[in-house]
Amino acid sequence: MGEPFKDILIFYDGLGNTNVSWVLDSRFDDPFPHVFALEFCANEAGFEANEYLTIAEGNNVVQLSDSVFRTAGMTNTAFYRVRLTTSAGKYYSPIKGLGGNVDRSHIGLLRELLRKEAILFRKDRGGVHGYLFKKRYYGPRCTCHDKNTGTLVTNTCIKCVGTGFIDGFFPGMPFPILIESQETRNSQITNVGNVDIRQLSVRCFANPVADASDLWMEADTGKVYQIANCTIVARLSYQPIAAKMEMRELPLVDAVSLLLSTTKDKNNVVSGSFVSSLKPHGI
Repeated sequence: MGEPFKDILIFYDGLGNTNVSWVLDSRFDDPFPHVFALEFCANEAGFEANEYLTIAEGNNVVQLSDSVFRTAGMTNTAFYRVRLTTSAGKYYSPIKGLGGNVDRSHIGLLRELLRKEAILFRKDRGGVHGYLFKKRYYGPRCTCHDKNTGTLVTNTCIKCVGTGFIDGFFPGMPFPILIESQETRNSQITNVGNVDIRQLSVRCFANPVADASDLWMEADTGKVYQIANCTIVARLSYQPIAAKMEMRELPLVDAVSLLLSTTKDKNNVVSGSFVSSLKPHGI
């Protein structure tokens, strides 16, 4: 296929990091590993001379971060791009300025809004720390789907855990939340009997983008929740800032096979693998 990148998204987190994520074509199926690199260029001259500075690299990730503060004078000319390297080729994303979709005159306001959101998610202010696992939407297809229609034949496959893509989910990323409403409990019949399922309404950052069927794991307890929906509730211009999520706790029988390593790499990403009987549930 042609170029896999559809877009890149720029998000300054208010804590000194600029997070760059990307959107790939769902039909992109180059074999793993997929090695991503975040590249920075200070001006148009560097672009013409192909002089890029590699900020960060990662294998099997959904975003990379730039922890260097870029001065205001750079915002007119500097930009990011993402490089993807696979065994089949090398691909480059479109370029995008440091502020993403936010006008440079509003960067100060954006930082203040994000700073206030970050305070809410601190543990000493009631925040709950955890990890977000993004559901795969591209990559090598699993054999459990119909090659002609693309529909899943089963949702209990141990290779893709019902997603249709090998490995099922991307590794977890730190993702704090603030519980905003009283939890509700509903009884659900499972293959081990009746189980009380917790449902929560929470506030979170709008980046990384959380989508329905993604998973969130509470750091302290290891409980796993499936995201039902995510709605943007605060934005500046076209830049989303905060969101609200409805989440439902997965029964232990479904979540027990989520294996995590708490060792973080240089991109602050938690390694994780999904095996055995972890099955996404409709909400």
